[in-house]
Amino acid sequence: MAKIGEEDLVLFFVPSWGRKYLLCIRERPKFSTHKGTFNLEETVGKSFGVRLLSDRGEVGYVLRPTLEDLLMLLPRRTQIMYPKDIGITLLRLGVGRGMRVLEVGTGNGNFTLALSYFVGSEGRVVSLERRADHLSHAKENLARALGCLKNISLVQVEEEIWPFPDGPLFDAAFVDIAEPWKVLPEVLRVCSPGGPIGCICPTYNQLEMTGTEMERSGIVDLDAIEVLYRKILPREGRTRPHQTMVGHTAFLIFGRITS
Repeated sequence: MAKIGEEDLVLFFVPSWGRKYLLCIRERPKFSTHKGTFNLEETVGKSFGVRLLSDRGEVGYVLRPTLEDLLMLLPRRTQIMYPKDIGITLLRLGVGRGMRVLEVGTGNGNFTLALSYFVGSEGRVVSLERRADHLSHAKENLARALGCLKNISLVQVEEEIWPFPDGPLFDAAFVDIAEPWKVLPEVLRVCSPGGPIGCICPTYNQLEMTGTEMERSGIVDLDAIEVLYRKILPREGRTRPHQTMVGHTAFLIFGRITS
């Protein structure tokens, strides 16, 4: 059974107001809130799930963070991909152990983290980013979540010119930039024929231009989708949908690369 370590990232959950915090106990041995101060260092060496009282008697729990917790709670400076979109994207790209996956547009690094998790130590994720500040921020997030970059290579590039020899270098690719259609020639140059490709597009105009260019480029089996996510409140005698939901975040479009 895993024990809580001083260097661990933990999920601290306070049920009375439903808040979750991603914390490192070494950095935040005492965590102060409007519900009082929690002495997190008391939990070091104990099992995850331990109950903790603040100096005002408020209850909190130290939990092991899941991949979803990391994706949603790591610091962000740009728009992130939500778990609802990440899940279907991983399935559509067939991401699994040992795969070589190309990501175009690192952003905060949250999808990079998901890719790293699923390709495993035998695989490789290469993430390309134009902006040095985004790349630096993503590196901090990934190092914090993983301890080191492990199976990830972060590369700063100009969007339309990449420092790779002709492929096939990658088994699958995902593009998350404002104009995905502009990098399709480079994606096709370095990816395996028959492999899957996906793009994320916030607006209808971006989706239309991306889909049109994918078809012109010989990509087949095109499928564009939108994923909606609604929580349910399960309460005795009055279960119903939550008042708010995560509606439109972006459109996703997928296809298969041909030779």
